[in-house]
Amino acid sequence: MCRTYDYMEDSQKLKLFPSTLKGAALKWFMGLVTQSIRTWNDIKQTFLDRYLDYCMPTNHKDEVLKMVQKEDENLEDLLERFQYNLKREKMSNLDEKTLKALLLKAIRDEWIDILNMMGKGDISQLPLHDISELCVHLLREKSKTGKGPRDPSLIRANKSSTGSVSRAEIGNMLDEFKTNILGSLSEQLDSLKIQNK
Repeated sequence: MCRTYDYMEDSQKLKLFPSTLKGAALKWFMGLVTQSIRTWNDIKQTFLDRYLDYCMPTNHKDEVLKMVQKEDENLEDLLERFQYNLKREKMSNLDEKTLKALLLKAIRDEWIDILNMMGKGDISQLPLHDISELCVHLLREKSKTGKGPRDPSLIRANKSSTGSVSRAEIGNMLDEFKTNILGSLSEQLDSLKIQNK
């Protein structure tokens, strides 16, 4: 594209870059912190850090079977990577039970605990679509309100120091989640009241 438009300057490439993205990649780009990208090298490095794993050549299905959520990877990013790997390895046609088992195996235990609380029980009993929706909802709720269930890394730190998570900690997480949900519902009701006037 740069050659087509005779764009040689880094600033020109930087302006053109967003138009080369679509779908999840565009959504990722639009979600970057404002002013975090200032130069062509910034976007090049940020993009490669995010998507280099997607470009690694592979000719086996171990990528999906051994997939594990990275330490700093949120659930929506994990879902995106999971779905990409399924398509790339032509495994999308697996039965739902197998796909669900592969996804749940990939999610870190501390996130499974939070999803179980959100799903009001064992999420492995839910359909794959519902589990995916819970994963996305958890991240969106956190980004929308700036809150959300406590980051699992805090639970991990407490687990490692005490050996287990206290009932009080789980109760606090549940209370935070309920407060966020009620706050969100309240905002939606207020906007509906305003629209009805």
